[in-house]
Amino acid sequence: MTQEKLIDTLEKIAVQHWNTNKQPVLLSNLPPLLMKNLPDYKDILSGRSLKKFIKESEGKYKLIEHPYQRAKVALLPKDESYKFPELDEKHEQSVIIDRNAEKALIEFLKVLKKLPEKDQEKVQIPVSVLVKMIK
Repeated sequence: MTQEKLIDTLEKIAVQHWNTNKQPVLLSNLPPLLMKNLPDYKDILSGRSLKKFIKESEGKYKLIEHPYQRAKVALLPKDESYKFPELDEKHEQSVIIDRNAEKALIEFLKVLKKLPEKDQEKVQIPVSVLVKMIK
């Protein structure tokens, strides 16, 4: 297998995904798609990350990255342009609140874990209460 074969496969995946969804394909979704078309693609990478290979071989496609969310990296056909949607402030605030509620619940469970085993057996918390704690 050659690097050109991997480049052609990446281009094909990027174009197909764009034509179907009008969105770039996220890098995290590429490995299973590559395995279908090119099972030994990892050998071609020679230890490099897929992201690094794509950056080095741009031409038939391009790598785009979200300006704020580092984990959002995607492959886009070379002639297309795409801008990741901005999250509104209200949504971001709700995500922060959700995370804080989850952290509080986890901390509560850690405290319960420190109780002696005989005391743990006596604790009965309805699931509805736990669910309310993370809402």
